[in-house]
Amino acid sequence: MYNVLKSGSEIFIREQINIRNDLIGDVVIFRTETRNPNDWVPKIVNVSKVRENFPVLRRFLETLDQSQKKKWKKFEADLLELAMLNHAMLKKKATIALNENLLQKDGNPSSGEYFVPKKSQYQNHCWKCGSDVDSEFQLSHSECKWLICSQCGACGCGFDRS
Repeated sequence: MYNVLKSGSEIFIREQINIRNDLIGDVVIFRTETRNPNDWVPKIVNVSKVRENFPVLRRFLETLDQSQKKKWKKFEADLLELAMLNHAMLKKKATIALNENLLQKDGNPSSGEYFVPKKSQYQNHCWKCGSDVDSEFQLSHSECKWLICSQCGACGCGFDRS
């Protein structure tokens, strides 16, 4: 499930998550300049800033008259349908954006090469945030060969074995 967000004149979409006040870290939102999800640009936003800077479209709709509201609701429904139809591709783009952002913060820029693991299914948990990782759903980073966590973007490049 996704939410449509509006910030100024820009429209964004993000996977629906429960943003709690104690949640920390980054999330990915997509700027939707066109109706083609391949063109949607991922943007990393600190979770604490999402609610105040990128409110859900429903708040904007409350300010409109009925005819405008109807047009915006149709637009929102179209975007949500596109997002659901392209969920796997958007999840992949979000995972790569999180991974590249994390590696850059750690001073370890990525080669930008990712692959889908071809081995039998492998399941474990993320060393950084504890979320489940599964080779059926996640990409691997070509440098460390580890699965990339789709929640925080961590791979094996930042793991300290000591």
